[in-house]
Formats: sequence, C-alpha cells, structure tokens
Amino acid sequence: MRPLWAVSLMSIFLAAALCQAPPGVPPGSVNLSADSLLRDGAITHGRGHVRVTFGGLVYQADEAALHSDTGELDLRGRVQVIFPARADHHIFRFGSSDATADPRGIAVPTGSGKPTALVTTEAVRLSAGQMTVKGGMLQASGNILVRTSDSEVRSDELTMALRTADATLNGHIQTSRRAAHEGQAPEMPPEIVK
Repeated sequence: MRPLWAVSLMSIFLAAALCQAPPGVPPGSVNLSADSLLRDGAITHGRGHVRVTFGGLVYQADEAALHSDTGELDLRGRVQVIFPARADHHIFRFGSSDATADPRGIAVPTGSGKPTALVTTEAVRLSAGQMTVKGGMLQASGNILVRTSDSEVRSDELTMALRTADATLNGHIQTSRRAAHEGQAPEMPPEIVK
C-alpha cells in the first residue's frame, strides 16, 4: 500500500513542477493569454492577440511560444513591450564605444557630431518583428523601434540585458532629431552581471 501512496504523491509533485515559472523567472510571474492556446510538451503556443506577462513585463504579439523547460519566450509579429520608467536609466547604444558624453547626456564618438546612445529615465516602448527572452536577455530583430515621449531610434537588431536596461542596437540606424536631447549619460557603463 505504501509504494502506491508514494507514486501518487510523486505524480502530484511532478504536475506542480510542470506548472512552475521558467528558470530565472519569479514564480507566478508568467501568464500567457491568446485567442488560441496549444500545449505541445514543454512548449505552450499562443496565436492571435497574444499577451504575455513574463518577468514583470507585459509583451504583446501576434504569436508566442513559451518553453517551460528552458525559460525561453519567443514572440513574433508586431511585438511590443513597454519598459517602465527607471530611477537610474535605460540606455540604448548604437554607435562606437570610443565616445564621450556631450552636455545633454548623449554619447558622441570623438570627432563626430552624431549621437551614439539614447539614455533616458522615462518609460520606453520597444516594438519589433520578433523578440526572444531567455536568461535575462532580450534579443529582437526586424523593424525595431525604440520610442520615448519625444524620441525615436530605429534599427535592425537589438540585444538587451533586462536587469540593467542596457541595450545595443545594430544594423541600419535612424534617429529622430530629439533623440540627441534625451537623458544623461552614465559616467561609467553599467556592469552586466551574468
């Protein structure tokens, strides 16, 4: 009788473990809703008006795949996320690293008048064709738009450490004229702890 009881108890614990948040994401912080949801092993697929609360942020997309075994979230099609205002700053780097800060707080490469980073403490809206979130890192590609209340930066690719709000934009870069007036550049780049 005792072995049957132990097997039943183990099944309950296994079912509870499968419903937990992905590794590195606080429990109870993952929620996926969509017009259509399909579970395929460790992957939950959502299609149509997808909304995912993941790691304290809310992502919206046309399609999503949440990998409960690896903690990876894949989003596709008109993906959007809003990063809330921060007491320190968000930084979106898009130029060379041999830059100095101008009086307005924008990193400017030596000998160039072109801004190479958008630094702001206000909320930032990020949209892209595709985003992947895994291990505290966000990668995006396809028609990226970083928008604050009065600035925009467009790019082809983005990599961001979510904890430090430090991002690098690559590819063809376009900035609005107001992007050069955002925020204050940090004295030293924020450290990324892996």
